[in-house]
Amino acid sequence: MPVRARVELAVHDLRGRRVALVGRAEQEAGRHLVTWRGRDTAGRPVASGQYVAVLRVQGPGVDA
Repeated sequence: MPVRARVELAVHDLRGRRVALVGRAEQEAGRHLVTWRGRDTAGRPVASGQYVAVLRVQGPGVDA
């Protein structure tokens, strides 16, 4: 990220339902690494399959 920003990373199933909120935080500028361990928000393992990661970033000059 080019500047400090508010970041939210969520995982959705192919029907668009949010399965897990991996992280929501204010992050410093720079590179960041996040790992999702295949568990839902309650900590239960999710079924094998395809999932979509949705990253939202809000900060000065950044809105994606």
